[in-house]
Amino acid sequence: TKRSAIPGQKPAYSLLDEESETAERSEVSYSKILMSSRDNYLIIREKGGQDTRNYPIQIGRPFLPGEISDFPQAVLNGNRVLTQTSVKCRWPDGSVKHAILCFLIPRLRPEGQVKVTFTNQENANDTDFLSAEAMLHDKYNFDAVMEFSDGLRTIKVSGREMLENKHFTYWHRGPIATSIILADHSESRKYDVGFDVYRPIRPIIHATFWPAIHKVKIRFIGEIGNTQALEDQTYALSLKIGNQKPSQVYRNQEIRHHAQSRWTKAFWLGATPTQISIDHNIRHLVQTKFIPNYYVGPVSTGYAIMSVYKTWIEAKKDLFEAGNWVTGMSTGGGRPEIGPYPTWTVLWMYTGDHLLEEMSFGNADLAAAWPLHLREGDPTKYFDAGQTIPAIGHVLSLNARPSLWTGRMTDWQYCKEVDKITPVGPVEQHKWENSDSHQPDPFSVQYMLTGDYWYLEELMFWVSWSAANENSSPNYVGGRGPEAAGGLACDVPAQAWLFRNRVRAAFLAPDNTPEKAYFTKLVEDAIAIWEGQRDIVGTKFYQNTNWIWGNTLGKQAIWNSEAKPNDTNPQIAPLHHWRRGNRYITNSGLFQKELKPKKVGDSVLSWQINFLMFSLGHARELGFPTDSLLSWLSYFVVGQLTNYQYMPCLIASYTTPSTQDDDEYFETWGMVREAYTNAFLQNAEEMFKNSLNDAEHGYGIIAIPAVAYAKDSGIPGSDLAWKWMLGNALPAQSLTKNPKWLIVPRNR
Repeated sequence: TKRSAIPGQKPAYSLLDEESETAERSEVSYSKILMSSRDNYLIIREKGGQDTRNYPIQIGRPFLPGEISDFPQAVLNGNRVLTQTSVKCRWPDGSVKHAILCFLIPRLRPEGQVKVTFTNQENANDTDFLSAEAMLHDKYNFDAVMEFSDGLRTIKVSGREMLENKHFTYWHRGPIATSIILADHSESRKYDVGFDVYRPIRPIIHATFWPAIHKVKIRFIGEIGNTQALEDQTYALSLKIGNQKPSQVYRNQEIRHHAQSRWTKAFWLGATPTQISIDHNIRHLVQTKFIPNYYVGPVSTGYAIMSVYKTWIEAKKDLFEAGNWVTGMSTGGGRPEIGPYPTWTVLWMYTGDHLLEEMSFGNADLAAAWPLHLREGDPTKYFDAGQTIPAIGHVLSLNARPSLWTGRMTDWQYCKEVDKITPVGPVEQHKWENSDSHQPDPFSVQYMLTGDYWYLEELMFWVSWSAANENSSPNYVGGRGPEAAGGLACDVPAQAWLFRNRVRAAFLAPDNTPEKAYFTKLVEDAIAIWEGQRDIVGTKFYQNTNWIWGNTLGKQAIWNSEAKPNDTNPQIAPLHHWRRGNRYITNSGLFQKELKPKKVGDSVLSWQINFLMFSLGHARELGFPTDSLLSWLSYFVVGQLTNYQYMPCLIASYTTPSTQDDDEYFETWGMVREAYTNAFLQNAEEMFKNSLNDAEHGYGIIAIPAVAYAKDSGIPGSDLAWKWMLGNALPAQSLTKNPKWLIVPRNR
């Protein structure tokens, strides 16, 4: 069939019969709707059939640059209300970027709704907060008790005792709500428990006090993450709330709590407020760039909500049960959690549906079972590069343990003794197997829209653990870079997933915190090494230590052939394959019908590179300097869709040949096409069409955000590449029910 091509080139293969007319119609529908509103509002709806006075609301809210100069104030149906604000991040111009807002809805009627907009106020209303003594007043009846038992003895931990001893920090505070974190992360770790001398279990309690309604939101947390006391524990658990006449809210006779994992349960002390739904307004979220540029026109999510929520109802979801997760993180195959966000999170953002909210937060809480949690327990170590901030109590830092490899904490030959983390007792294998590949993001949206510290800290735990999960030798070509660097030298899928989470942790971490600086450096470490590996010059990282490492040792790791493993200056792929690939893919029986064995040496997995394109583009939108990398990799994506010698529908193929059988790179897309078997090429159009039926993990679907970000990169041919996707991929009906990958360009 016929389509337009880049000027000077011949018409190329396309699925379109009337490409220009179809693409123009799609262009209109995928651009007009996105720009139809810049209003920042949300809708709160009562779903429990109750009439409530002074309904408590805590939200996290992103704002556009310049929108709120001082502090945001909530406006309910046109009426300003007293609003307590904790600004966590500001834009470079000083305006509010992200804040936690607390306010009361004076009256929420049964099945009623409230439209919340925002205006500027000159102060945060955060001075008249509760002291420890005030929180201990009888009107709150506060206590939160954890009881751990091994069958012989029971150990009790009281949140009230922690509060009396002033072992807490404020998360946000003011006259509307005072939120505290009760824990002892010091060397004495007064409240840690266990059934031997090591006391590996750390009890943590988050409590948010609402003075006007005399209620307290309580979150219990159990953690085994102390670097100095790692071991599995089995115990019976009882959770109780209330000081006078305490009530038991949870009981489990046997919890098998494995090292480096956490659990949580949340309850209201006082009657639980009526069920509500909050539509956070995905149009506004998209405009702030806190989330990618999701298409926010009409989508038919009704059936998807019920079918997805049904899987949650049927799932096992007690502590350490799987919920909707595949607990073996490296397991292959497309599934809901593999994507920009899990499917349930995307559908919740689109709809604000309270059932999907329950599912999104329930799965996020269960995700803490993955062993990705290390909290520094050594008082002699420092968190920051300048060695001025004690690391104790913080998540793991490579500045504290620069030679650590979390995947091999005790037996890695290049890990110095001072950096090793040695379990003090048994650590047995279990079903929650973590991996760099397929690592989901259960937490960033949950924190962004609620301000709940639990979800932010979970994200920081995961990112800090994963940053150390690579070969730590600075002299190894496949390592993470110079000492204490946070390069991501692992395979493409792991790079894509880990970089996405790393960027979000750096972006969301509160300003002026050690974590903000640390995660930002980790992002920049990876960018610098990747630029060096690809001979990208003229950027802010050019010739720094990480760039030089990437341009020497790191370059060998991704471009050397099997025939020349010690080549110190290997050739870089002329078609920008990101890395050389390998022969395992080519020789796999799965692909022998696709590739000509005497034509192909190495191959790459195209959909993984497309996911990496998404991560680089997303990072650029969040303000990180990935422009050069994004442009570099865009040539790989755009070339497939615009070169007249190639078939654009091959962008949906699982694998793309990168080198010939003699180890020389394919230099043109025509040569790559000739490496596929004739039978595969004859079925390529049908393969592409079929992939569009799988909104969870169809390879043609995954290419949509990759091409969208290529379009935003502005490289030659990117306009035409996006036009092809408009006419061929975006009409897919599966996307109207599940828009997980439905991300479109901002620059159109």
